[in-house]
Amino acid sequence: MTTVREELAKHVTQSMMSSFFIDKMGIINVKSYGAKGDGVTDDTAAIQSALTAAAASKGIVFFPPGTYLVSATLTWPQYVDIIGSGLFNTTIKTVNAITLVSASYAGPDYKQWGSMENISLQGANIGLIGLDVQYNYQMKLDHVFFGYFATNGAMINRTIMTKMSHCLFLGCGDATHGSLEVDYSTTFNWVSNYISGGQIGLMIDRTAFTIFNGAVESSGRVLLGSKSEASWPTGGTIIGLDIENPGNGNAYLEAGYGWTGTTGQGITGFELLNCSMPPATTTSIPYGIKIKHSDGAHFARNAIGQPGSPTAMIKLEGLTNLRMSITGLSSAVSYTYIEENGVERTDARPDHPWYQAGEHSVLGSKILTQNSTTPAINGYSYVKTNSTAATTITNMTGGIDGQVLYIFATDSNTTLQHNAGGAGQILTQAGVNLALTIAKAYCFIYDSSTTAWVQI
Repeated sequence: MTTVREELAKHVTQSMMSSFFIDKMGIINVKSYGAKGDGVTDDTAAIQSALTAAAASKGIVFFPPGTYLVSATLTWPQYVDIIGSGLFNTTIKTVNAITLVSASYAGPDYKQWGSMENISLQGANIGLIGLDVQYNYQMKLDHVFFGYFATNGAMINRTIMTKMSHCLFLGCGDATHGSLEVDYSTTFNWVSNYISGGQIGLMIDRTAFTIFNGAVESSGRVLLGSKSEASWPTGGTIIGLDIENPGNGNAYLEAGYGWTGTTGQGITGFELLNCSMPPATTTSIPYGIKIKHSDGAHFARNAIGQPGSPTAMIKLEGLTNLRMSITGLSSAVSYTYIEENGVERTDARPDHPWYQAGEHSVLGSKILTQNSTTPAINGYSYVKTNSTAATTITNMTGGIDGQVLYIFATDSNTTLQHNAGGAGQILTQAGVNLALTIAKAYCFIYDSSTTAWVQI
C-alpha cells in the first residue's frame, strides 16, 4: 500500500498543488514560492522560502519534476518532509563548492526531523557535502540519489534511529571521506542502499548499526571504527552486503583501526553474515577482512575472493581479539587463512569452523596421510588416519593446554610411537608403541608442561 506522500510524488500535478492543498494539507509546492526548476535559474531563495513556510505548519515541501540550481546551503528545518517527483525526475544541484542541504542542529538536544524521498542531490564535482545531518532524531531517507560530491554524499552525525533505504551514492568521497559517513549515532539502519565510485564507500564510527542487503563497489570499501575512538566502540551487524573492488585499500572491509584506548575494544559485537566479496578486478588484494582491537566478532557464510597474490584471507591484530568465530566460507584457499599479529594461525582452516576465546581454539578434522610422521594438528579436535603403507607417527606438533584430540583409524597401517621426545611427544597408556586398529578411536589430551600428548 502506497502512502499519501508517494501518491503525491507520482500523481499530483503542479496545477493541483493549489492554495487549497497548501492551506488544508500543509503541502507546499516550491514553484508557488518562485522556484523555476529549469536548470538555469538560481532557485536558492525560493526553495528556502518554501522550507521556512513549511516549518510553521510542520508540513511537506513538494518538488515537481525539474532541475533546481542552488548557490548557497539550504537549511532543512525540523518536522519538514521533502518529497520529489522521482529519483530521476527531480534534482537539486549546486553551482558552488558548498554543503547542499544542512539538517544540522547545535545540540545537545536532539530534534525531530522529517523525511527526504524520491529526489536527487547533485554536487557536479564541486559540492562538498550533499546532506549534512547532526543531532537528528528518527530521520528517514528513502530513494535519494547522492551524486558527485567532493567529500561526503551524506554525513550522518550524532543521530538516533536514522533509517536509510534504497538510496544511491555515485562518485562521492575521497581518500579520507566516505561516500556515506555515520558517526556518534545510535541504531543507524541501512536497507538495500548502493554505493559506487569514490575511494571509501561506507564509513561507520562510534555507532551501533544494522546493515541489510545492498552493495559497496567500484573502488569503494567498508571502514568500521576507523576514527579515533578512545571510549566509544563501534558495533553492529552486516547481512547480505556485496563488497567489490576496494580501490586504494588493501582489504574489502577493515574494522577497529581507530581505537586509541588503553583497554577495551574499538569494535564490539560485530557480525558479518552472508556477504559477497567477489574479485571484481585483477588488482592484488592482500586481505579479505582486517579487524583490530575487537571483541565478540562472528563471521559466517561469507564468500571472499582475492585476486593477485594475497597475504591472508583474514587479518587479526591487537591484543584484544577475543571471542572470535569464523564459519562456513564458500571455498578453501591455498594461502594463509587467518593471520594474527603477523603470524599464521596454523590451527585455522577454511573448510572447518574456527573459534577463539582468548588463547583457546578448536577446529574440525584433519586427515593424516602416508608418511606424515610429524603432522601439524594445531587446534584440531580429531584427526583421521589415511595411510596406504605403514606409517609411524613420532610426534604431533602444536597443541593448546587441555586440548582434547581424537585419532580415528580408517586403516591399520599407522603406529603411534611412544615417548619420541621433543615438542609434541606421544605418551601412550601402555608406555609402548601403539598400532592403531581400524575403525577405532583413540583419545589424547595435551599437557603443556611436558609438551606431550597423553592418551586417556
